Amino acid sequence: MSTPFITWGKRHGLLSLYMLLGLVLIACSSFFLSNRYRLGTVLGFTPPKDIKNITVRSDDPANKEAHWFSFDCTDSTIDYIKQKLQLSAQASVSGAHLAAPQPAPETATWWDNNYADKATPLVRIDNVKQAAVYLWYNAAKRKAYLFSYDF
Repeated sequence: MSTPFITWGKRHGLLSLYMLLGLVLIACSSFFLSNRYRLGTVLGFTPPKDIKNITVRSDDPANKEAHWFSFDCTDSTIDYIKQKLQLSAQASVSGAHLAAPQPAPETATWWDNNYADKATPLVRIDNVKQAAVYLWYNAAKRKAYLFSYDF
């Protein structure tokens, strides 16, 4: 026969475990949601649901924001982003991902500098807003690299 104190202790311990697991789940989901939210903020619209594995690095030197994103998606999503952001191919751009005020993530395993240096990016440069967006897409790997900065 258990006393009320022992019964409360068992319940309290189980509740504490559930609360701890809940907090861990919330923290993890907030981490992933924040990358999706940050991508949406830079894009100016909610990212399509097929965008997965979003990785981001952001810098804000002297209020000149720079963001490097890497994510998995489909060809149709790249077409959608291209249309929404009014991006166009710009073959003359080389190493554009290094043009930001702060160095790009050269050592980051999620950012492929070699691909960004060789591939033709989709670009939009807005002189009025003093902002630029560069998007590279490796169709073979279904991997996108997006670089956005203020100038």
